Amino acid sequence: PRAVALIAGHAPACFERSELYVLLEWLRALPDELRAARPDLAMIGGWAALATGQLDAAEACMQAIERALGASIDALDAPDLPRALRGPLTEVLVVRTSLAFNRFDLPLIRRLAERAMAQLSALAGDSLVGLFNSAAQLLPVVSFNLALGQELSGDIGAAGRTFVETVRLAQEQSNIHIYALAMSHLAQMQAAQG
Repeated sequence: PRAVALIAGHAPACFERSELYVLLEWLRALPDELRAARPDLAMIGGWAALATGQLDAAEACMQAIERALGASIDALDAPDLPRALRGPLTEVLVVRTSLAFNRFDLPLIRRLAERAMAQLSALAGDSLVGLFNSAAQLLPVVSFNLALGQELSGDIGAAGRTFVETVRLAQEQSNIHIYALAMSHLAQMQAAQG
């Protein structure tokens, strides 16, 4: 339990310093039953796996979260879904949006990103929505994925507007990773358009 508390407490700093392989090793060192009982650890592991290109591991973490919660992202369609489930399942949806991009599934990117944006809008103002991130922290990620889906689908006008919004959201959250990526894509699109 002390190790779990230390890992959960240091996870944000590991992401800020890009020490994700270290974080993943810490998580792997925990007993399986301890990890299975803590969906927040699975979310931390899922984000770290996604950021290090371990897509199957990230998806496995999302499935573990759904098992632990007793609900899948399909439950997000239910209007009476408790907020205690809606937030964590929305974060699972956001991770799956990023997974869709990494697998270049353009129709799925847009469908999941639009769905995630709607869920996050409904949860706006909550300090902690998901298991690891707030709605405000998740918005730039979803916006970036939506913009990428639009760009890759050839919808350049919409992509440009969404990248501008992504830059704004990333600045608000001091998310330097998304900020740099969105600015880069936006600049490339603007240069291509003269």
